[in-house]
Amino acid sequence: MSLNLSFIKYEDSHSEIWESINQSSNSSFLTSIDWINFQKSLGKEIEMYLIQYNQEFIGNFYIEIFRRKLAKYAYSPYGPVINFSKINEQGNVFADVFNEIKNWEYKFAAERNLNCFRIDPLVSVNNLEILESVGFIKSMAPTQAKYVWQIDIQKDEEHLLADMKKVARYNIRNSVKVGITVEKTNTLEQVREFYKILSSTTQRHDFASFSEDYFIKQFEYLKNSMFNLYLAKLNGQYISGALINTYNNIGYYSHGGSVNNKEIQKYGASYLLHWEIIKDLKQKGFVTYNMWGIIPEGKSVNNGMNGVSEFKKRFGGSEFDYVGGLDIPTSANYKLQRLMEAYIYRKDRY
Repeated sequence: MSLNLSFIKYEDSHSEIWESINQSSNSSFLTSIDWINFQKSLGKEIEMYLIQYNQEFIGNFYIEIFRRKLAKYAYSPYGPVINFSKINEQGNVFADVFNEIKNWEYKFAAERNLNCFRIDPLVSVNNLEILESVGFIKSMAPTQAKYVWQIDIQKDEEHLLADMKKVARYNIRNSVKVGITVEKTNTLEQVREFYKILSSTTQRHDFASFSEDYFIKQFEYLKNSMFNLYLAKLNGQYISGALINTYNNIGYYSHGGSVNNKEIQKYGASYLLHWEIIKDLKQKGFVTYNMWGIIPEGKSVNNGMNGVSEFKKRFGGSEFDYVGGLDIPTSANYKLQRLMEAYIYRKDRY
């Protein structure tokens, strides 16, 4: 069934409409106006559209365009965002909506001589078969976190601690006992200290990361909205850190790590760090702590993500599985791009 969706190019006057869609739908900070404006400041090629049905705006589409040597594609991080409660139709509304989105994506990417249009909407993995039935295919490149660990922090502190694994509670107490403290940063120098810690972690576990300049710019651009940096300290030295991006009623653990020092690591400072983050978010009225990506149950990879996943799960919470990256090919060159991505990211897919 045709819904006759319209795709309206975004203008600054649409900002309240855009944000209202995010607030009433399953969205993330990656589709917020503040974050998108930050991405623009980095020089990215970006387009934005509102999705309209029966004269009412029901969704938004934030799109980044990449024009690399072989990989040329449009990508919507954790998008598109759709408020399905505003579509009152009989039949398989989900399939109808994404079928029309697919057709629009194909035209969008073809007109710009791109190989494909890539999305990874925040919809349950239970909908994957429906999306594949209307023409989407699984991407060979990793996108945003597909398997996510979240904690409901509306519970009182006693229950939150009770939900944790014993090792987490022990390390929280131990860190306090040895004199580790946690502070929320507000200076550029502290951002630089965080980057040192992050670099130590990414090198140790062979993770990809951003440059120091990226975090400095994010601090300068978003420090009054969604940039929240926490550092754990022992004897005057910063030993662990976490960047939390906040949006709507959720805090997102987007980056973090600890120093590469076995003597210091034995104190488990990162457990106290995240416990203080949870308490701070809770005090400010946030209801969910999204700890970002994990390795799903029963899977294993040849990098540090196994340990990271176990660490996150020790805080209690639940796993949420989404459909992951999905492509609509628009060029014969997509086959070459797909082969290249299949090889490059062969260790990152799970």
